[in-house]
Amino acid sequence: VVPITNSGSNDAYFGCYAPDGTLQFIKKFGGTGDDKGNTVFADDTRVIFGGQFGTTVNFGTFSLSTSGGVDGFMVEADKNGNVLNAVKAGGPLAEATDATVIDINGNDIFVGEYTSATLTAGSMTLTNALSGAKDVYIAKFGVITLAFATVANVCYDGTIGSIDMTITGDGTAPYTYSWTGPSGFTSTNEDLTNLATVWFKVTVTDA
Repeated sequence: VVPITNSGSNDAYFGCYAPDGTLQFIKKFGGTGDDKGNTVFADDTRVIFGGQFGTTVNFGTFSLSTSGGVDGFMVEADKNGNVLNAVKAGGPLAEATDATVIDINGNDIFVGEYTSATLTAGSMTLTNALSGAKDVYIAKFGVITLAFATVANVCYDGTIGSIDMTITGDGTAPYTYSWTGPSGFTSTNEDLTNLATVWFKVTVTDA
């Protein structure tokens, strides 16, 4: 039995079970308002889920606050339940995310409803044909693909290595880059040169 403490009113949660019924993990998300998970979809690498929340809710390192009434949330997590992204679909009245799917191209698709005059999700805004009545929204989060052309060092202690990165997919330019490596190495360049034979990690964020 895994105990879960409620944060106020109703909270949302999702869990993962192995084929033999063994609980792998369970994650709770909630604030002091009325929060509810409505939909979930998973593939071999990640899980996406959506619902609605009433005040402020922390999804991993992402903090979402409502725009007035009850807002919808759209969340992506890895196969271990660690949140990778969280976006609200918000307005001053009542909104919710009701359905999710990962399509054959790996895009995250969320479907929901809103009653506010306008709905804002990220940098996009939709207008309701009749404020107070329900309109439907569909949100698609695309896939960014990274390809690396590398030059290796001839000698182990050499420093002529390089990484040339190419970005394709559904991202929106301009991109920002955050490289990390041994001994506190950091860089915000797209490509790296004069490298030793060590490991590097990069996070790419689109506009």
